[in-house]
Amino acid sequence: MKVKLKYVLWTAVAAVLLYFSFREVKWHDFISVLQQCRWGFVVLSMVFGALANVIRGLRWRLLILPLDPEVRRGRCIDGFMIARMADYVIPHSCEFIRCGYVTSKRLAYEKAIGTVLLERTWDIFVLLMLIIAVLAMRWNLFSSFFAEEILGKVGGNGFNYWWLVAVLAVVAMLVVAYFRSSRARKVMQGVKDGLVSFTKMKNKGTFLLLTACLWACFVLMTMTIIWSLPGDLGLDLIDGLFIMVVGGIASIVPVPGGFGAFHYLVALALQSIYNIPFETGIIFATLSHESQTLMMLVTGAAAYVYEMLKRPEEKVTVEQVRQDSGRNL
Repeated sequence: MKVKLKYVLWTAVAAVLLYFSFREVKWHDFISVLQQCRWGFVVLSMVFGALANVIRGLRWRLLILPLDPEVRRGRCIDGFMIARMADYVIPHSCEFIRCGYVTSKRLAYEKAIGTVLLERTWDIFVLLMLIIAVLAMRWNLFSSFFAEEILGKVGGNGFNYWWLVAVLAVVAMLVVAYFRSSRARKVMQGVKDGLVSFTKMKNKGTFLLLTACLWACFVLMTMTIIWSLPGDLGLDLIDGLFIMVVGGIASIVPVPGGFGAFHYLVALALQSIYNIPFETGIIFATLSHESQTLMMLVTGAAAYVYEMLKRPEEKVTVEQVRQDSGRNL
């Protein structure tokens, strides 16, 4: 019931954001612009997206190897793609589902969670570094957007910071209560083992190289969509980097598949920073988001079918996905 309530709530949030994003769109003009797009670049963006998924699977395997030397490359890649597909149904379930997918006698579920936490920590660190980089390169242009459109929305509109303190206090009490339980100690020990796996990893240089390639794919996914639009928006690589960062921030909102949050925030950024019409920003966001959604669904389904045919004795059922997600979300 709790998971269903969360899903309904965040689906409603996504619907509201989609409404505000598309409410003033003139659909005749919208379709006309889509017909003029250079679709070869859209396909290329999907290719970079698929390559990014492969890289993430390979990079994750490097963290698992010290804990389970027998884990297969294909297992990690397929597990990630299947989990990403499920993420469109159950928001932010990807990490939990893929951990359940690679769990074995050698690799406990809790230890797999630790490797994912370490992987996510690296990505958050890179995202923060990129935010600092884009602000440093074009401070006058980008700083106002972060200050007014993101931080300002939290501090404005009569927001009372005492409410934030109260919420944090309640969360802290719940965390303390949870950590005192025996199950929590088991989970934390597994997480610790997963984090320690980085120190035991032999190919740290390969891990860093894959991380760089991963984020290069993210930037190229953005740039190819920019190039696909008719005309010239006048956006360069640094602008593409900024838009990618905004999209990364939008992904934090736990709506199903990022629907609504990505569209609204990216279109708002293009309008606020570059004076690009909101409708054009929505077209960009739609091409970017929906092309990657299609790629995720196709590659996830293909990985699922492949694993079912190759390993029928270890089928991943929808019920298993539901149970894993419900237990950990």
